[in-house]
Amino acid sequence: MIVAFPEALRDHLREDDDFEMFPELEQIDPPPRHIPAYIADLIYRRVIGWKRSGLIDGDELRIIDTEVRELMEICGGCERIRRTRLSPSYRLFVRHCITLYLCTLPWGLVEEFNFWTVPMTVIMAYFMIGIEVIAHSVEEPFGLDEDDLDLDGLCITIRSTVNEILDRFGKQTDNPT
Repeated sequence: MIVAFPEALRDHLREDDDFEMFPELEQIDPPPRHIPAYIADLIYRRVIGWKRSGLIDGDELRIIDTEVRELMEICGGCERIRRTRLSPSYRLFVRHCITLYLCTLPWGLVEEFNFWTVPMTVIMAYFMIGIEVIAHSVEEPFGLDEDDLDLDGLCITIRSTVNEILDRFGKQTDNPT
C-alpha cells in the first residue's frame, strides 16, 4: 500500500481517477472519490490491526501514525499547489505592465543606441513575453507536459526504494495494493 500512495496521488493530481492502477477499488460501493486519502486510511487501519494483535507497541504506533499523517499533509500541499492559480486580474495587470514597458522602451533607448534601438527592443520583447509564457506554463506542474514535474519517474523511484527496503525484511510489493 505504501507504493500505491504516490501513484494514487499522481493520478489524483492529474484528475485521472479511473481506477486503472487500482481495479479492486471499483468494487467498493460507492468507490472512493479521494483515492490517496482512502489508501492512507487503509494503511492506518492495517497499523491499528497490528497494534491490536501485538505486532507493534504504542511507541511504534505513534511513529507510524506520524508518517501516515505526513502522507496526507503532502497530499494537501500538492492539492494547494494545484488549486492555487494566479488570478486573472493579476495576469492581465502583468500583461499590461509588459506592454507599457515595451512601448516606452524604445523612447528610453533611442538616444543611446540610435538604429540599434529596434533590435534591442525586439530582444527585450522576446525575453519579457517569454517570462510571461513560462510563468503561465509552470502554473500547473503536475500534468504531462514536457515542463511538468516527472511524477512518473518519482513514483518509479519510490517503488524501487520501498521494494529495496522491504526486500531486506523478506517482503516484496510487485502489486501496488
